[in-house]
Amino acid sequence: MENSNTRVTIGMPVYNGASTLESVLESILSQTYQDFILLISDNASTDTTEDICRRYAKADDRITYIRQPKNLGAERNFDYVLQEARTEYFMWAAADDIRSPDFLEKNLNFLDEHKDYLGSTSPTRFEDGQFDPVAMGDQTRDESEPAQRINNFFRTWHSNGRYYSLFRRESIKDWRAANTCFLACDWFFVLTLLSKGKLKRLDEGYVVLGRAGVSNSLKIFSLYRKRWINWLFPFYDLFINTFSLLKGSEIKVKLRVFLFLMKINLIAARLQIRYELKIRRKK
Repeated sequence: MENSNTRVTIGMPVYNGASTLESVLESILSQTYQDFILLISDNASTDTTEDICRRYAKADDRITYIRQPKNLGAERNFDYVLQEARTEYFMWAAADDIRSPDFLEKNLNFLDEHKDYLGSTSPTRFEDGQFDPVAMGDQTRDESEPAQRINNFFRTWHSNGRYYSLFRRESIKDWRAANTCFLACDWFFVLTLLSKGKLKRLDEGYVVLGRAGVSNSLKIFSLYRKRWINWLFPFYDLFINTFSLLKGSEIKVKLRVFLFLMKINLIAARLQIRYELKIRRKK
């Protein structure tokens, strides 16, 4: 139950997460920092997600469980938990991700002591992977210039381990995933933050990400392919929106970002064409 001194909201959008949900809830409820709100938005699940959530909510008054009357879509469900939050800090928690018991405590302490950082996270890996800050995309970005932070974000094609950080809610409260629904829009979320301030990766704690999300499947290309240009230029919207953040930046920064985005677009175009041909052969 929320009180005026509660500083952290954990927003958990979930749909049919019963197979992993209990272990995730246990990892959240066993945090060493205990004063938080866990807001669960159930996107009209058809498995036993509702039963699990109601059982945990009855046992722990820090949990607020909302069952949506119909499926809002993933992006709107992520937006819902953020819009409902009122606390100083906020983080999303997927229903198949596990955090170390000290995750909240360590990252909250860092942000309290470093007011110029907008978010902080711990080393992140996939459940079958390694802690690799470059491959996981959770490196500290503390360069003094926003354009340089954005430029260095694009060192390589990486996962977005940064997305499940602990954030200052004020810095993300106006974000709406449903309004930026394009391929790699989660990258753009991080880029938008980097245009405003710095992001930290601690050496303590950990996050283990599940593999169930659609972002780990080539099916993601068809989900975000909305017009013909996305066949040749899958990251077209990311390209346009990223350059809107680089207005006034040096030409060499824009050129480097341009070349990187062209490179990953070529790779993505090949991947999605091969995937579509494979699907059609199966039919």
